[in-house]
Amino acid sequence: MIDAETVQSLRIVFPSLTNLDIRWCESMGHQPEQALVSLLGTQGTAVAPLSSLLCRCLPLIDDAIAAFVRTSAAAHGGCMLRQLDVGRCDALTDSSLNILAESACELTHVNLEWLYHVTDQGVRRIIRRCTNLQFLKLEGCKQITVRSEYCCSHLCRNACVPQQQRVCSSVSGSFTRCVCH
Repeated sequence: MIDAETVQSLRIVFPSLTNLDIRWCESMGHQPEQALVSLLGTQGTAVAPLSSLLCRCLPLIDDAIAAFVRTSAAAHGGCMLRQLDVGRCDALTDSSLNILAESACELTHVNLEWLYHVTDQGVRRIIRRCTNLQFLKLEGCKQITVRSEYCCSHLCRNACVPQQQRVCSSVSGSFTRCVCH
């Protein structure tokens, strides 16, 4: 089982670690927020800020994202995440998106696929606040309506299909590529 102590040990052994892929690590236990916060090291340990966190399919809740972002901001003067994959972390809601939009504005790649509780409001907030966004994946987000797709598609400069045929489930934000179906 991968617990907070194990993850923290990784950060002590590899203090320059900036990219962490823990996708599908279902053995993280019932309190993955402790493991996420431990990624940032303990007081007195100098660790690099994470720029890429891929944690698809973990049993994350909004509190875990909030704790990670708050601790990261305190430890490094701001949340330095550029890439975040929380796809299929199906307990996450707009609350997580609001926290990310406020504190992790450096995000360039965000995967939100199959988040059932994410709505247009949260997606629009990410799009508006994260001005460096290059990729936003929304596939399977059941509460996303045409409003978010419209908002995303209007940010696309070079769409892959004509406007009237576009239904974006994945949208790139600097928007040189638009993945549609």
